[in-house]
Amino acid sequence: MAVQSEHFRRNLRLGKKAEVRAMELLKSQYPTIHLAPESIKGSFKDYDLIDNEGNTFEVKSDTMSKDTGNIAIEFESWGSASSIMATKAMFWFQFYYLDGWVYSVCSVEDLRHFLKFGGFTITVGGEDMQSKMYLVPTYKFANEFGCIGVPKR
Repeated sequence: MAVQSEHFRRNLRLGKKAEVRAMELLKSQYPTIHLAPESIKGSFKDYDLIDNEGNTFEVKSDTMSKDTGNIAIEFESWGSASSIMATKAMFWFQFYYLDGWVYSVCSVEDLRHFLKFGGFTITVGGEDMQSKMYLVPTYKFANEFGCIGVPKR
């Protein structure tokens, strides 16, 4: 595997910020939610957030959706299952742009089904173009799973 580039490290930092923001937004519904302990160190890949009831969340943010109108959802990287196909989370929390920044929360199972049968474009990208991902139009994602505007801080 390639050495981590500055682009990769930047995306990792943005991902950690997204996890903290998602935790803040979920706190009213899941009062005991917190970062998965191993996630704090950046080495845990099963899920990002967990509460004391065992609800687990994978958190993703697609900043490019503002320019592309699509959410890129990775399913393979370097020949192995990744992201949506590798997560052990119960829920998927997605930040994206749709006439302003919004987020959606859905079950991982429902999202996998949506991707499998949605007929979405598959493209490559990421580090050294080694990731495969679905491109989902933001409006289709919002129509399927609903969305909530991200409040300003």
